[in-house]
Amino acid sequence: MLLEIVHALSEGATAVRKSIEQDIAFKDKSKDISVYEFLELKLDRQELNYYDAAKLLRTLFREFEYFNALIQNLIGFFSAEQPLTLDRSDTDIKRLLEEVAALFEGSAAEKKLKLELKVTGDPVLKVDQQQIRRAFINLMDNAVKYSYASVVDERYIRIKCHRYSNVNDWVISFESFGVGITQEEITTGSIFKYGTRGKLSGDRGRSGTGIGLAETKRIVDAHDGKVIITSDNKGEGVYLTSIKVILPFHRGGSKNVRH
Repeated sequence: MLLEIVHALSEGATAVRKSIEQDIAFKDKSKDISVYEFLELKLDRQELNYYDAAKLLRTLFREFEYFNALIQNLIGFFSAEQPLTLDRSDTDIKRLLEEVAALFEGSAAEKKLKLELKVTGDPVLKVDQQQIRRAFINLMDNAVKYSYASVVDERYIRIKCHRYSNVNDWVISFESFGVGITQEEITTGSIFKYGTRGKLSGDRGRSGTGIGLAETKRIVDAHDGKVIITSDNKGEGVYLTSIKVILPFHRGGSKNVRH
């Protein structure tokens, strides 16, 4: 497990680098120069204007949010038996989803996957913003990682958010084409066990820790929500997997502690 954790962090660092490289123009950069060295070179040459600097800062902020989510997952793995403390505040879910989607534009583009986001209504929920952000990052990370690259047919990762019922709860779904999850794993709930990866997840050398989904469920459960998974075989080993997060509106105080 320790080796898998180290590998996951390494993959996270690689994803961060790819996204930064796509977001700023590496015109004179060789493959042997690190992101840090490239930026240092640009600054020394005074080739980084205010616009590019602001864009870079926004990019770095987004990428460190992603890397922080990975680290928090690992902390969650070692403290899974402890209560999860929530700091609730009114959170614009649409804006949160837009920020999370932006994190994965680079890695999705590498697979020629189209990112689609559709939000219906005005989802402002009293949730722990950082924890829900981490849950969404986990689901997007899995969606990109386990999607098959789009070659002939245009494939997508689709995020949808809309009212779930008339009691002011909302559903946020993440849909993708690629590696599937077996019905047995969904029915028994084994897919949510810490350190357990799906039977199909090792397809084409994919690696992981089996922590992301477990932590996502822990976060959603703490918000009195639900995680619902469907994974349908569309033929030739390609599955359409949908992971839905249902979040209720909370009218209590700002602090809430749950398992």
